[in-house]
Amino acid sequence: MTTKLNFRADGPHAYSNQAQVQQWEATQWLIECVEDDEDAGWSSWVSADFIISTYEPATGEETGKFTSYNPDGQEERLRRISIEERGREVLAACIAGKDPEELMSQWSMDIQEASASPSP
Repeated sequence: MTTKLNFRADGPHAYSNQAQVQQWEATQWLIECVEDDEDAGWSSWVSADFIISTYEPATGEETGKFTSYNPDGQEERLRRISIEERGREVLAACIAGKDPEELMSQWSMDIQEASASPSP
């Protein structure tokens, strides 16, 4: 993926909702997990929930790096990430054959546009 969201004040999503950015990043991480799996492609998955439960997304509390939740043997405490509706929709669309990069780019633009809009 070429689109990258960040929290620093040096990018298009610098002032975006951090929860939305984390959802985007967690979904991106799940997409990479599926695509890196040599034994299974998108057609091997039956649902977004199955992908989420298989990889159990979490971040390290100190490093913020994504990993699968497994509290045993971890050097740092992990915080689970619950994938919200948009992430589930993207994963389901990928399973249905849609291009992950296009879906994620559109979501990225939506986040950017929402951050540029004045709040009520």
